[in-house]
Amino acid sequence: MHFPSTKVFSILTFGLSLSLNLIAHPVTAVDIHAKARQSCATGTPIIGTCNGIRTNICCVFPNGGIIAQGVYFSVIPDCSVGRWYYRSNANAGCASVRDQRYGYERFACMTGAASAGGGAAWFDIVQNICNSKIKGRGDDEIAADDAELDAAVGNCTSTVQATVLAFEGEGAWVVEPGSEEWDVYDQLPETEDLDEHLLNMKELGTWYNSYDDHPAAAAAKRSELGAEK
Repeated sequence: MHFPSTKVFSILTFGLSLSLNLIAHPVTAVDIHAKARQSCATGTPIIGTCNGIRTNICCVFPNGGIIAQGVYFSVIPDCSVGRWYYRSNANAGCASVRDQRYGYERFACMTGAASAGGGAAWFDIVQNICNSKIKGRGDDEIAADDAELDAAVGNCTSTVQATVLAFEGEGAWVVEPGSEEWDVYDQLPETEDLDEHLLNMKELGTWYNSYDDHPAAAAAKRSELGAEK
């Protein structure tokens, strides 16, 4: 079959445009880490993590136990927004927005006063709004309360519990999401004391002699040590 040269050119142009668009805006997954202190500096303990989380999914932090005073996104992709949430009165993970950042931003950090529970998530922003609202303006010109951008973000469509972590030496105590132990941890009294957190994890968690033996713990430790930078 013979295609006219103009049709061949159109097909090639479309394919190139599609490929460039995929390169510019790749579909990615993001690591979200809960920090025990109001800092994302190297060495600040990570006490919970959601690894490889997809867009529109709320990473839920426990309502009890150690309180997250900061969240750390491995990356907020281009044309996306990362959000940190307070919990609702019904203890839902992602309720009212506490803080947010627009992409592109690597190693995005948000911190604040101790508040139990809550969660974090990231969202794609529809392309036409992204292009008009972000591409044409500098980061300092993006208003956090921009109603049109907020409307484009929408809400979480599902949730996943964070893996709860406590590091000790070269090893890690781990409470898995979806486990009975996670539910028990969720009901513990709130604390900001890392020693108390470690004792709780020794009672409820599974011990790994090397944090590298558990994928979530290994990823979190790399982030804690600043190795991913």
